[in-house]
Amino acid sequence: MEAGASHWRPLATGLALLATIWSVGIALTGGFDLRLAGLRFASRDAVDAAILALAALAVAAVLEEDGRRHAVRHSVSLVAALGIGLLINRWMSAPPLWLDEQMIALNVRDRSVTELTERLWLEQSAPAGWLVLQRIALVTFGTSETAVRLVPTAFGAAAFAAAAWIGWRWMTPFGGAIFVLLCSFAQWTSFYAAELKHYSADMFFSLLLPAMTMWALEARTPDQFVRRTIFWTFAAGLAHWFSMGGLLVLPACGIVLAGFALRSHGFRILPALAIAAFAVMLSFAAHYRLTLHYARESPYLRDYWVFGFPPVSASLAATASWFAGQLKPFAMKPGGTSLWIPFWVCAGIGLLLAKRRELGALAGLIALSGFLFTAIGVVPWYERLSLWFLLSLYLGLALFADEAVLLARTRSRHSLRWLRFAAACVIGAVVISLCSDVLDERLDEIRLFRPATTNRDIDDRDGVRWVRSHQQPNDALLTTRLGLPAVWWYGNLRVSDVRGTFTVDYDSSKRDCEASLRDALGGHARLIVYLGFPDMPDGFPHLLLPQLGALGAVTAVQHFGKLSRAAIIDLQSAPAHEHRWDDTPDTIALNGGCATLQAAAPW
Repeated sequence: MEAGASHWRPLATGLALLATIWSVGIALTGGFDLRLAGLRFASRDAVDAAILALAALAVAAVLEEDGRRHAVRHSVSLVAALGIGLLINRWMSAPPLWLDEQMIALNVRDRSVTELTERLWLEQSAPAGWLVLQRIALVTFGTSETAVRLVPTAFGAAAFAAAAWIGWRWMTPFGGAIFVLLCSFAQWTSFYAAELKHYSADMFFSLLLPAMTMWALEARTPDQFVRRTIFWTFAAGLAHWFSMGGLLVLPACGIVLAGFALRSHGFRILPALAIAAFAVMLSFAAHYRLTLHYARESPYLRDYWVFGFPPVSASLAATASWFAGQLKPFAMKPGGTSLWIPFWVCAGIGLLLAKRRELGALAGLIALSGFLFTAIGVVPWYERLSLWFLLSLYLGLALFADEAVLLARTRSRHSLRWLRFAAACVIGAVVISLCSDVLDERLDEIRLFRPATTNRDIDDRDGVRWVRSHQQPNDALLTTRLGLPAVWWYGNLRVSDVRGTFTVDYDSSKRDCEASLRDALGGHARLIVYLGFPDMPDGFPHLLLPQLGALGAVTAVQHFGKLSRAAIIDLQSAPAHEHRWDDTPDTIALNGGCATLQAAAPW
């Protein structure tokens, strides 16, 4: 590197740091618009500042001299710290639990540790170790949103740290920062990192095990490799007890570990590899027999996720066509970008051209595992269930960014130098455009869709608490089938406690609505209605309230967030007038049909 580079490198690094701080400040505050002495100073676009930070970091990476470790640790650590900080901020904002979270939380709250290894209620499934950790946290810290999301958030922060470790050790500052940025700032990885499910643990172990595989392969002697393989075996045997991602990346990690180790150290390390494989398989067999087989054998889950697999009878060509049709929606969710063609092309090129062949081969095999496991019916191809191999595609994008740095650094004849530099600029621009699109999606999510008082426009927390505070001994409680978990969780009721509780459904062919509703509610003085999770046809709430209002006087109507609503009907009083959920004049109910009631039951 030329001597003048030493003067420009600190400026590029400083600009990257200032632009990063600027971007995060705008994202958190919404920006500013000031007028001083007739001059206007305004900045509201955090993405522009983030792009400037990435461009400056790319320049600093190209100018970095022999010891790149210093720059890597600073840039990658900063991005990881910011990602963890935003994750903690979201965790502390404590939005209400979502339906999936409520259903797993009910199992954790109302079951003992030994009962958590049996078939779970509400068709839920999770690794046994994760459930036990969650139970310990709940018993220790309580049932608040921050308490029950503590374990997932800790795994999420650990996942971002694991991404930083990979960036520190095996990538340039530019590629490492992009990898950590994608893992910690993308819309769906950041969202699921704090949700009360095992998805954050999936992300953590799907990064940790490949990183430990690379670490083991760096051993210089057979003895050192054996020692590192012991640590790898312990981590691999433990990972699937806490995450499905840890289980699903194991085959790829094992293949790469064995293949490259045998090439480097010969057959002397074969006994160590055999012992490691036996120990991991024994651990998996025990976990499968204890817990995992329930999900595998569940007819409900098999039918529910059928859309996430190619048709069973499909030919090879039809299966390939099915996967081709999934590429665009996958890039958008969970990938977090609408630029789906550059996403797949750049990730594939990055994995194929990776300077460290072991890393490229490992990430590539993990990505291919996602296709393979879906093709053979092991795991569905669906959004949050695909996070474990999405991160390997993010790694491919980051390795593609590394190619830009390596091309720009390469010394060559004058005629080729500018060609390499132009190629590096094109690669860098494409990757930064992808990052910009990912960040745009994340900022929209922060600004518009995730206020702390609701979760996807639903506020089961305040809604159910209002219902319970107004409920009297002889009241009937009505909700939808998928509204029951909210009633059980926020109403502090056990899943088996369904006395006086009814679920509502819709029958488009039924006509005698009032009589059937009155018969179902016989003996109750009042009816309290709560509608949260939208599992009924559009317009159903506006058909339901008038039909229930025909049975008695509607004495209260309440809204919580955009979609949650509650009402009280006095069945011993004559109907006063027709009630609506809101004053919107163009709200249209379903055209005909009746609301039907049945006694609530757990499943």
